[in-house]
Amino acid sequence: MAVNLIRILALLLAVLALAIALVPMLVLIDLVTGGTGYGLCSGGIERCDLPFTTGPELLILLTIGLFGIVMVIRWLMRLARRLQKQSGQSLVPAGRVPSSEQSVPNGGAGGNPSETNLEDRV
Repeated sequence: MAVNLIRILALLLAVLALAIALVPMLVLIDLVTGGTGYGLCSGGIERCDLPFTTGPELLILLTIGLFGIVMVIRWLMRLARRLQKQSGQSLVPAGRVPSSEQSVPNGGAGGNPSETNLEDRV
């Protein structure tokens, strides 16, 4: 149960990271269409009196936020894997056989793999 909640939280953080990555594009689109850049330039792009450091400041803040969210997502996924291992749940998706449980062709007797039966391949 906790693993699923952690994965849902990681998904929400991934959506937040995507939103942060889209912010500069949305601000530029709003400015080009005559808007205020979501409050960045109150008089529009023609009367924007922001200092030249505003753009780099915004870029630095968005980059730090994006990398911070990515690090939290990585940490959450590692935590989810650790919890799965402790609870004994299978880490392999449904319908797949882990490599340690895969059958060896010809019952492990060696020989030419091209001579295996069709049943051994399934």
